[in-house]
Amino acid sequence: MLVIQGLKHLVDRPRPANPLVRVDHGSFPSGHAATAALLVVAVGVLLVPAARRRAWWYGGAAFTLAMMWSRTWLHAHWLTDTVAGAAAGAGAGLLAWWLFQPALAREAVRSHDRRGAAAGAATATATATATATSTPATG
Repeated sequence: MLVIQGLKHLVDRPRPANPLVRVDHGSFPSGHAATAALLVVAVGVLLVPAARRRAWWYGGAAFTLAMMWSRTWLHAHWLTDTVAGAAAGAGAGLLAWWLFQPALAREAVRSHDRRGAAAGAATATATATATATSTPATG
């Protein structure tokens, strides 16, 4: 939001005439398009497994394009405003991904180790239980 609001105040581009929705000052860049693109990148990085990201990127691109079209159709922005907003949002998301990639990789390793340790403990418990129940008692 700092980037978007900073650019709005710096450029101070007027909006198209007669917008169909309530708008604030400054048309360039579109905060809605920026937020849509940033959301797509953030969710894709944090919540979508790597094997399914290609489909996520296509769906996210369609969502962002729909937001861009909507803001242009409502006369809230010029098309170039929405393109710049989407680029700013996606760029901010990709920059954050790049900056936090080492921490995300460490967390993935820790998560994998915890799952492996839990699975190993469950296997050891199951093996011990099976051995104890199958061994005849001596008496």
